[in-house]
Amino acid sequence: MSQRRAGISLSYLSIAFANLIGLVYTPFLLRMMGQSEYGLYSLALSIISYLSVVDFGFGNATVRYTALYRSKKEEEKLPALWGMLLVIYGVISIVALTAGILLSLNVDVLFSQSMSSIELERMQVLMFLMTFNITISFPLSVFESIMIAYERFKFQRGMQLARTLLQPLIMIPLLIMGYKSIALVILITALNVVYLLANLWYCIRKLNVKIKFDFFDIPLLKEIVQYSFWVFLIMVVDKLYWSSGQVILGVVQGTASVAVFAVALLFRNYATSFSTVISSVFLPKITRMDTMEEINSLFIRIGRIQFIIVSLILSGFILFGKMFINLWAGYDYGESYDIALIILVPLSVPLIQTLGMSILQARNRLKFRSYVYLIMAVLCVAMSIPLAKIYGGIGSAVSIAISLTLGNILIMNIYYHKKIKIDIPTFWKEILWMARPVLLLSGVVYLINNSFSFTENWLNFFLQVALFATLFLLVVYKWSMNQQERSLIKGVFSKLEFKL
Repeated sequence: MSQRRAGISLSYLSIAFANLIGLVYTPFLLRMMGQSEYGLYSLALSIISYLSVVDFGFGNATVRYTALYRSKKEEEKLPALWGMLLVIYGVISIVALTAGILLSLNVDVLFSQSMSSIELERMQVLMFLMTFNITISFPLSVFESIMIAYERFKFQRGMQLARTLLQPLIMIPLLIMGYKSIALVILITALNVVYLLANLWYCIRKLNVKIKFDFFDIPLLKEIVQYSFWVFLIMVVDKLYWSSGQVILGVVQGTASVAVFAVALLFRNYATSFSTVISSVFLPKITRMDTMEEINSLFIRIGRIQFIIVSLILSGFILFGKMFINLWAGYDYGESYDIALIILVPLSVPLIQTLGMSILQARNRLKFRSYVYLIMAVLCVAMSIPLAKIYGGIGSAVSIAISLTLGNILIMNIYYHKKIKIDIPTFWKEILWMARPVLLLSGVVYLINNSFSFTENWLNFFLQVALFATLFLLVVYKWSMNQQERSLIKGVFSKLEFKL
């Protein structure tokens, strides 16, 4: 339990630091690199990120089967399991390297109409470097999955926090010296290698992980492949949703449009990272649960907590996001607010139900979800191509919003209730009860903001956000939280007071 709580705490600390650093680092990055160079970097990252899907879901399978063997007291099977997965990842690395080189050598085929010759050359270098990064990450990622399965979150999340802090500390002097996107990718690659090697060291020295390559369990491999296939489809869907928009915009609009869309997606990433921290550490625990009563109770409890987090982020962005983007990124990125808002509103629903994914993984019931998301993602891409040509980034955002509403909200909630037997009506009854005071407060603040003309500066922004966040937390504590949640908050403050 302490490891799980520490993992959640360190994850939120890492996210908090990343967001605080982003207040200074990201606008500095945007201004020093320029809109075109930042768009180029974001586009290269989007293309190469497609290679991550050749993981085929084996990382998730590593967590599940490691946790499963440990829960069954069959630890003697683990060395052979890990050895088999390392061999598989070695093959995957070769496939990723080959595909990345082919993509890098053919960038002119895709972008010759929207990029200059200098941009095409730089794009090729960026993609070569990113290919190396992702190729070396595959085999070493096994050890990160092992640590998650063992619920050793302190070290793993602590290393993530260190990586988050080091990147801007090293990159800012490089930007001042004139280095741009290529230096950024080299730095990201170097820090990633150090992080992965640290996980390897921890597994060998602290967890006494042993690897055996002398036994290939074919029946187990077939079972893992069947499980991993549905995770793989979900990964494909994720890339179609969140990377295809930038690639399509790069082809039909150019790097400037990609940069605006990429800034909008930063806010989607922030919201997702805050919401998924809690559910990300519960897969091993859910794997050990036996009854739907336990699972339903956990689903509702975690969903309520995630609602508080997501509603604070969403309402704050609706009220103050426009001012923030103007001050933070510049008026050239004003459209990023509209794009982000179109995406964040429907995305907020699956973000408070992320534990559903862990439940499906633990019960090996990913098939239906994978099919639904794949169909919705294909629909998203099909809609995005004509809409992006006409409306640019707004068109791509609308296609994402429609797909999220149909697949992630309507269809999946019906499936959770009818087939998995999650008590969705009770879940939404509690969420809607919690939402009433939040909506009332947000409406009042919105009317006040529109009644007065506030000067756009950082002082006004921070004062308004601080006041709203304080009122939000007080309102939620008084009228949205239940007695158990209030007791939890009181317990945290009591412990803090005792330590002080």
